[in-house]
Amino acid sequence: MKAGNKQKRVLLVMSSVDEMGISGKQTGTWFTELAAPYYILTEAGFEVVFATPAGGAAPIDLLSMKAPFTTEHTQRFFNDPVAMFAATHTRKLREIDHSTFDAVFFPGGYGLLWDLASDSHVVKLIREFYESDRARCEADRWTVSGRRTASDRFQERRRHRDRTPPPPPLLAGG
Repeated sequence: MKAGNKQKRVLLVMSSVDEMGISGKQTGTWFTELAAPYYILTEAGFEVVFATPAGGAAPIDLLSMKAPFTTEHTQRFFNDPVAMFAATHTRKLREIDHSTFDAVFFPGGYGLLWDLASDSHVVKLIREFYESDRARCEADRWTVSGRRTASDRFQERRRHRDRTPPPPPLLAGG
């Protein structure tokens, strides 16, 4: 954090993807995983900055905006012009100096699996937060954690989602 800036800053990174590959199914960030952390963090005094790979409007999973998935936080967010403006006018991730942030947060949703999980800039960002002991939260735990990479977690989530078994292990000496 730069000298003189007392307010802690959190970079909240969402997906820019609104469709799950060739399936045509709608996706994006899960609304409550955006809304709840936003209010928890801002009410605790943090500055929260929204970013996506493409910048602009962050797609929200439409299913997460319907009952029974809505919450007090999602209703509040939907009716909050400042929050809605921030979600529809995100900053472009590659243009942000993430060294000025104290934490990075990735809300959940399947959209992340289509653009963030395999994005080398995101992997580098998370690794830098990890190595500098700055806070990071990966809602779906698909990102760098110790020796595992975002790509490893991406493949695991995709196998789980598709309900296909992992490939068999290679046989030693065979």
